[in-house]
Amino acid sequence: MFTKFYTKSLMFLKIALVTVLVLTVFAACKKQAEEQTQGTVQKETVAAVAVEETGSAIIEADQLKKYIDNGYKTDDGKKVLILHVTLQNGTLPEITIKGAYAFSQEEYLMEKRSDGVAPNGAMVASGAKVDGFLSKYGVDKDTVIVLTSHDLTNQMIYRTFWALKYWGFTNDNLKVLNGANYYFFNQFTKDNNIANIDTYKAAPADIASIKPTTFSVRDLPANNIDSLRAPIGEVLEYVKAGKLKSDASGEVAVLSTIDAKVPVKSNGEIVTYTIYNNNAIDGRIKGATQLAFEPMEKGGYATHWAMYLDAELSKDGKYKITGGKGTFKTPEQIKSLVKGFTENDGKTTNPSSFIANLDNNPNKRIMFHCYTGRTTAPHWFIFREILGYKNAAIYDGSWQEWSSYSLYYPQDAANATYARVLIGEDDPNTYDKQNTDYMYYNGEKFVLSDGKTEPALEREEIKNFLDKWDVTKYTDFATLGVESYYEDEGVTFYPLSNGNIDALYVGDGKEINKEDKEYKGM
Repeated sequence: MFTKFYTKSLMFLKIALVTVLVLTVFAACKKQAEEQTQGTVQKETVAAVAVEETGSAIIEADQLKKYIDNGYKTDDGKKVLILHVTLQNGTLPEITIKGAYAFSQEEYLMEKRSDGVAPNGAMVASGAKVDGFLSKYGVDKDTVIVLTSHDLTNQMIYRTFWALKYWGFTNDNLKVLNGANYYFFNQFTKDNNIANIDTYKAAPADIASIKPTTFSVRDLPANNIDSLRAPIGEVLEYVKAGKLKSDASGEVAVLSTIDAKVPVKSNGEIVTYTIYNNNAIDGRIKGATQLAFEPMEKGGYATHWAMYLDAELSKDGKYKITGGKGTFKTPEQIKSLVKGFTENDGKTTNPSSFIANLDNNPNKRIMFHCYTGRTTAPHWFIFREILGYKNAAIYDGSWQEWSSYSLYYPQDAANATYARVLIGEDDPNTYDKQNTDYMYYNGEKFVLSDGKTEPALEREEIKNFLDKWDVTKYTDFATLGVESYYEDEGVTFYPLSNGNIDALYVGDGKEINKEDKEYKGM
């Protein structure tokens, strides 16, 4: 009996062990399959990025010279089109790299458009307008565009690069010349003992000699519309959801690259620095980081993309190259340079590095803005193409658009003499000696930081519109253009005159992106 019992028990034990083994193997196989699937998904995601991001955005001088010597052809026979991007004022170059064509970013790649609420004159151009450029300059699927200018301080190079990337160019067919003409005709010549460098100099080539094409942005391989352009609707969604933190530790990061030159005061104490612009709301998007490079002699902080260059710079505040190579600094040098303000309740504390917080999540959504979306383009280029933060976008329209979405400007704003809510003497020549009080939204109402006055806002008649689109409540230390008022006097702000206010726009503020994704070509 005992023997039989032992035998059955042993049999049951064997069955149990086999069952456990089978289940273990099954689980392991399942886990391996899941890991392989996840790995495949990850690889596909990486591959998708790689397809769009093959190659560097930067072309070196020796490579471009080789292409010129090869009859403006790449090693595999593609046509090389060199564009000398003109300055913002449209000044044409007298001399440039031989074979380069003058190109105006503002003429071909910018347009007055609207994301739904109010039009802005500095938006990315429509597909039809960009197609006009492609045709006129003879661009086709086998064209490699190389962007250059007098040197790399020209912000329009980067805005051109951004706009063409937005419409679908990849790094395979769109390049920026490292060092631009400055390096090509100077240090590069010396380092390589090029005796005939003058033969590579010429006036801009005649565009009339180009045979037009029928190539369209719809024929381009990439789709960067949503990834590279952040419309007002996207920015507001993140801000309203509280996803921004000024040290870039939030789910999303917004970087203001406007020079923080003008002090904002409360009761005589400087609490932060901001820009200065007549008749517009001023301050900073709530939770955004103010990029800051170096203190300025008169106070505030400078943010200029020339500091990304290996170059000696002028001391006149304009950051002109006076010596050095003029090429891009290394990623390590740039990371050590970049700092940002850390803020608490709208008040600036010590500048601190926020690169570490970006590195903790290299795929974090990063949005750059300046006043119009042009001077921030170099910063976007550096962060995306050199530092490798690929999920970086430009807030197109930037502060010019953001400020126009404030529903409360002061009475007679068109004739305002300065753009601050001032408590104190009404004298535009003594701003630094006055208290520049600011307004902020405390979650329930707008209050002034001095605690003595409260702005009266008549909101009810357009409440629905304001609840969705008034950016004032999402702006830290908001200051608004005002003709004048004195301490302990009340201030009434009046609704901004805007044709769309009465219509109560109910869209999502992403109209340009939608329109461009639907573009079918000419």
